[in-house]
Amino acid sequence: MHEPHVGAVNRFVEALATERGAPVPYVDPDSGGVGARVLMVLETPSRRGALRSGMVSVDNDDATARNLWLALRDTGTPRSLGLLWNAVPWYVGTERRNAAVTRADEGAGAEVLLRLLALLPEVRVVLPFGRPAGRCVAVVGAELAGRGIAVVASIHPSPNNYAARPHARVEVEGALVRTRGLAGG
Repeated sequence: MHEPHVGAVNRFVEALATERGAPVPYVDPDSGGVGARVLMVLETPSRRGALRSGMVSVDNDDATARNLWLALRDTGTPRSLGLLWNAVPWYVGTERRNAAVTRADEGAGAEVLLRLLALLPEVRVVLPFGRPAGRCVAVVGAELAGRGIAVVASIHPSPNNYAARPHARVEVEGALVRTRGLAGG
């Protein structure tokens, strides 16, 4: 978890977990780490990611991770191009189930997002998946624009979205393709 390219971010994760008094999953060592050009932002850690694997990763054993893994594969987007994060990076559920994030959580997550970006000097694009992540990123939108960071929003790759919206997979994949182009990947 402390490989050179993710060490600084995972030390930040450890400090944040202590600060919040809640689990915050490590970032995936198969990601781009501090060299990532894309920050992909989901909503909040899954129970499995927070309490089992301890990592926010497309390798997690849940349907959202699988959908995103497939989208990366099918669009030819290398995992090393990006870093996967959560708008609310600490776990808000219980041992039995996830809980919905609140607007206050989103606001606190936006502040953390700016702190994270200070560790990611190569980020050129932020890709929020879903409405909560989009609202969190919007809070810091002016700051991102001032840093020359583009925002490409997408629907969340959850199994519920994929089941209810026939276009969901296409939208997620399209956002990844646009993001890759903007990031120079």
